[in-house]
Amino acid sequence: MSLKNYDDDLRSVHGEYIAGIDECGRGSCAGSIVAACVLMDSTVFIPGVNDSKKLSEKKRDELYEQILKNAIKIHVSTRDQYFIDKHGINRANKEIIEESALEVLKYHKVDLFILDQASDISLKNMHMLPKADSTSFVVACASIVAKVIQCRLMKDLDEQYPNYKFLSNKGYLTKDHIQAIIENGLTDVHRKSYSYKFI
Repeated sequence: MSLKNYDDDLRSVHGEYIAGIDECGRGSCAGSIVAACVLMDSTVFIPGVNDSKKLSEKKRDELYEQILKNAIKIHVSTRDQYFIDKHGINRANKEIIEESALEVLKYHKVDLFILDQASDISLKNMHMLPKADSTSFVVACASIVAKVIQCRLMKDLDEQYPNYKFLSNKGYLTKDHIQAIIENGLTDVHRKSYSYKFI
């Protein structure tokens, strides 16, 4: 079954307007966590759309532009490292998922929201699906949007803090990132609440 066919089967039960939600950057140790909600018309299909983790950066950027052109509505929400350190990653994740969905709902009717397994999310007409970004077309679209935005935010941080190679590691604790922290310490954009005891 294709990603689009999965959504169409849900439309036959729940209604025409299905939105996908996905987040990016939850496991990163620097910068913001990002969520996107994408509402797509049932007639739209964009070849190549898939889980953003399965796509090259070039392909994601190409698909991102097509998604922007074809979506009924997109909303992106973020919470930065200061919010995450103060309130925790779970609250940050919950808020950006709910916020992005509600902002789309203000603009247009949504019959069903599809998202990956997530705790404490409170949305009406919500369908949680393991590995949703590789199963549902609209969630894959949201996955691409969130990933592209997070990558662009990390590119900005890379320009401010070139020693940490944020452009390549996206804030995740790669070997080079760990070495940069050992040599240079933590920056203002690192999430201090994350454990660095092993470094």
